[in-house]
Amino acid sequence: MRDIVFLCDKRMNTKTGFLVALSNISETTNILLVERGYEQFYSLPEGLFSAVFEVEDITRIDQVEEVFERILDEYDVERVIAPTENVVETGGYLRSRFGIPGIQKNQAETVRNKWIMKETLRQAGIHTSQTRIASNAVQIRKIVAGIGFPIIIKPISGWATIMTYRLNNQEELEQYISHSWNRESVLIEEFITGREFHIDSIVSEGELVFSSVSEYLFNCLEIVQNDRPSGTICYPANTHYEYVERMQSFNEEIIRTLGIRNSVFHAEVFLLPNGEICFGEIGARIGGIVIIPPMVLNSHQVNLFDAAIQTELGIYEAPTLVNTGKYTGAVNFPSAVGKIESISSAEDFKSMEGLIDIRINFTSGQSISGGRDTMSRSGYAIVEGPDIEFVRKQLLELHDKFVLVHQ
Repeated sequence: MRDIVFLCDKRMNTKTGFLVALSNISETTNILLVERGYEQFYSLPEGLFSAVFEVEDITRIDQVEEVFERILDEYDVERVIAPTENVVETGGYLRSRFGIPGIQKNQAETVRNKWIMKETLRQAGIHTSQTRIASNAVQIRKIVAGIGFPIIIKPISGWATIMTYRLNNQEELEQYISHSWNRESVLIEEFITGREFHIDSIVSEGELVFSSVSEYLFNCLEIVQNDRPSGTICYPANTHYEYVERMQSFNEEIIRTLGIRNSVFHAEVFLLPNGEICFGEIGARIGGIVIIPPMVLNSHQVNLFDAAIQTELGIYEAPTLVNTGKYTGAVNFPSAVGKIESISSAEDFKSMEGLIDIRINFTSGQSISGGRDTMSRSGYAIVEGPDIEFVRKQLLELHDKFVLVHQ
């Protein structure tokens, strides 16, 4: 039996795909290291974990290290599974500190710290945006003056566009410094004009064995700042779009440069108006765990949750690639803050052509609390179709027909 530690924050209800994948692995002893209070979100599957250890904050290395040492007193830990973005660095630290195979501390920093990430790839000759770090207001103003408006300001190790801003002029910059900046170091980069894509891929024993290209309905920042629908469309294999093949080659170069041997990856890239591809960012994890895995499964018959667990354990077998010919898209229904007066139900959309799944998480009378970021949703729908325009049309229609009235 192999002893495995699974790291997770308290939002266990969003991690069920990983737990199902873990339950499919035999001959392992699974130990859960989780944030206290997880029971309010999720009940653990019976028999999946032999032991549960709790911390207040899974991102606090001092807390996690202390508990992990107690785990090592009882178990011979061979692997640490850190499946989501907020625990990647914690997992990397533990592996390096205690001599456990997998993504190490420096590699975890490369796929979380956006400055290190972009500078590493830039030095390898991969096209990225102009990027600088600023730690005070004087530096922020000076760097912005050098790059020019519009600019993007974001956290160095952020996620889901939280605390990410597009600033168009000096007045907006001063407003940001006065009211939105949290006085921590930030990443400042040029604004990239182009179509935004994500590439979801699997690396096993150093070989890129699978990649899937998807296109966002709208760029992530447009979703947050301009209230555009949040959605994405997965391309099937062997499409006639030449840029898809170029993006896959571009992605392979990125992954080769990072040198991580076993992981799933979620990369974001831009297709510029002149046809060039520009790197956005990458994470050693599944992106959009509610919507992207079912899209990839429907278009390619590849299970990203199984891949995330099995690559970490070094037992993943490269999938047989399937050309389903299906474009699969997903759209997130908007969220809000307050008590819901009325909200659409799944039944309202059952006759929609191409609809293969729809989830609405709330009903009238419930309270809802969602921020303005790409993680907040009141539900989602998944659609399949024979071409990208059909799927795009259906996703936008679903979004337009969705009703949410709140106090």
